[in-house]
Amino acid sequence: MSKPEDLDVHRYPSWSWDESFQRVDHIYRQFASLGIATVAASRMNAYRRALRDLRGAAVAKRRLTLREGELLIATIVETHQLHVIVRAAVSSRRPEEWRTQLLKLVSGPAHIRRESKHSPAHDFQFEAFVAAIAELSGYSVRFEEPDLVVSEGSECVLGIAAKRVRSPRRAEARCREAVKQIQSATVPGLVALDLSLALYPGKCVNTNDPEGAVLFAKAVADQFVQRNARWLNRVCSAKDVLGLLVHVQLPALNLAHPVSPQLLTTMRWTLVPSPADERSSKAVTFARRCELGLFGPRRDDEYQRMLE
Repeated sequence: MSKPEDLDVHRYPSWSWDESFQRVDHIYRQFASLGIATVAASRMNAYRRALRDLRGAAVAKRRLTLREGELLIATIVETHQLHVIVRAAVSSRRPEEWRTQLLKLVSGPAHIRRESKHSPAHDFQFEAFVAAIAELSGYSVRFEEPDLVVSEGSECVLGIAAKRVRSPRRAEARCREAVKQIQSATVPGLVALDLSLALYPGKCVNTNDPEGAVLFAKAVADQFVQRNARWLNRVCSAKDVLGLLVHVQLPALNLAHPVSPQLLTTMRWTLVPSPADERSSKAVTFARRCELGLFGPRRDDEYQRMLE
């Protein structure tokens, strides 16, 4: 099996509670602007209510109920992804195409559990999230088989088959489905596998140092690759498959923040390139460049930390 590429990016999206309220309101307004009559009864409004319930609990000095806590954890991750998707849709040169995709995201429960068998909106959300990251990283994206086709200028870079997995036992089967999609398409591609719900459903990382949350997500993704090396090697060796991208995203609270607990999500992309296909360098270049879409340009202090 080829060695996973060293794509370590020690960055994480973080924001204050006030910023969280603003972002979830922005997401709600963007979906309402599509003219969706049911948006007030959708999961978009459920996320907005979850943050309002948190604010109300803080004022009343009461603890959240178990249901409120679970919904809040889901809100942290889901609204981060939705914020990235909406940002890509608003800035895209093809807004009507993105509008069609946004309409697919409204339905379904706000909080899905590992045992949930079918939630098309949540499954498509990971596909749209990867597309948004690619778009914000400067690529052009088309929503077509295998799931996405990523281009730069007139050159088709690669296809992506994106799968959101709810159980580790289902990961190999979902990857086989992705391989068939790639082989049926007209472009070599990458399997993108989201394991966030499969590995740590409903869990939140509590830390006194955001770097610890980053390292935890890295360990989670890397251990999955190590423990499943045999069948992952078969997937990555399949015809026209350029590699497999493992995605893990976890909510976290930095309890040592000087003002109040800091809300953040921590992500890990571990790329296992094809050991046999010389075109896998395209997958490596794509994964590296997606740092821009994931986190935006580096700040001066982040460049300085890289040099230390």
